[in-house]
Amino acid sequence: MPSWKKIITSGSSPNFSQVTVDNTVTANAFSGIFQGALSSSAQIKTQISGAFTSTSSSLASRITTAELELSNTLISGSGQIATAISGAFTSTSSSLASRVETNEGYLNQSVKTDASPTFVGLTTTGDVTVQGTLTAETYIVSSSVTYMTQSFSSGSTIFGDTSDDTHTFTGEVILSGSTGLNVKHGNISGSSTSTGSFGHILKGGVNWDTAVSASAATAGFGTGGSSFTAAGISGSLGSNASVIRGLTNARISGSFTAASSSLASRITTAESELGNTLISSSAQIATQISGAFGNQRVGTTDNVTFNRITTTSGTDVFGGNVTIAGNLTLQGSQSAAETLVIADQFGFFASGSTTPIDAGLLVQSGSSAMTGSAMYHDVHDAGTVRNLNGGRWAVAKDVKADDVSTTPKAFVTTVVTATDANDPDGTDVHYGVGEMYVNSDGEIWIYTGS
Repeated sequence: MPSWKKIITSGSSPNFSQVTVDNTVTANAFSGIFQGALSSSAQIKTQISGAFTSTSSSLASRITTAELELSNTLISGSGQIATAISGAFTSTSSSLASRVETNEGYLNQSVKTDASPTFVGLTTTGDVTVQGTLTAETYIVSSSVTYMTQSFSSGSTIFGDTSDDTHTFTGEVILSGSTGLNVKHGNISGSSTSTGSFGHILKGGVNWDTAVSASAATAGFGTGGSSFTAAGISGSLGSNASVIRGLTNARISGSFTAASSSLASRITTAESELGNTLISSSAQIATQISGAFGNQRVGTTDNVTFNRITTTSGTDVFGGNVTIAGNLTLQGSQSAAETLVIADQFGFFASGSTTPIDAGLLVQSGSSAMTGSAMYHDVHDAGTVRNLNGGRWAVAKDVKADDVSTTPKAFVTTVVTATDANDPDGTDVHYGVGEMYVNSDGEIWIYTGS
């Protein structure tokens, strides 16, 4: 594998024939024998004598000094403090027993979370949250205002106990009883914008519907749609009172079939000011219209769709979008677009060439017109290690828009990701010098061509 060079990275497993190190070598573990390294005690047996079988005089002296300075209180075993530990906690003191007995007298029932205790009374200065059902033989709320989110009561219910009590309801009041709303004393009142809908109203035992119907007929409101008279309209109608009272069905008739003299005069004036070019019908321009417009506008700012565009001479300019249902074939040497959107997944270049040629993308760079940097497929030096298989991706500068070939400044590095742990060989070279190879173990190689 002479053409592939392995790149050594952290975690790599290199295989060298020889390594020369000028400084320290550090590793968690070594295998084998280094030149000059210690491999067994036999190499230093003449430098080792004696054995560590007893305490040295120096260590014994330092321990003796420490025991004297600590008054011989240095504990080396539990036997030194065995006599200092005695007795056991076997009985409760009288003070603790008295306090426990007192607390037992205060608590004569379980108050655990799963218990159901009974209390003579309950007073709290904070909130009380009941997650179950609250049952009370007598429910008294001592407050100037009572708020209830939801309350149910079986049987008759009384709100208030004196005639000056006020009960305010926000929202709708729905009555489902058979007698509806029965007001024994007082009045029902509302603001000027209040509305009401009733199925039946009794006042003093009299059917109020019948009474109102009779008085309405007297006032001129019958069942004939617009058959009302001026006498039936009362109240303040403002400055247009006389006009409104005069609008009966007999006063409204006819239809708008002809222009008023005022409107006709204004149209005549507009025609005169416009040189009589005001178009009132297609007959005025009938001789100037030929053919048909189809089903779309073709103005300079319109989006248009054509089945085919044919240009015989000159330049066609569209200010809007142009959609072509078929293929677009450009036979000119250059084509320009401010924004080019291609729906195809691949762009196909140099399709008319029968032999391999340089082709790719060119981007304007620098101040020279129609000159820039290219990323393209280079086909020079085919059959060499630089471009082994007849073409590879490259980049170049100062390429003109009408150039048919160029010289690469650099090649694009391609990477082969192998599915096995094998080292690369000649069959893994696809483009040439500089391409990389990574096997499944993460080992990295670069192709040098030699």
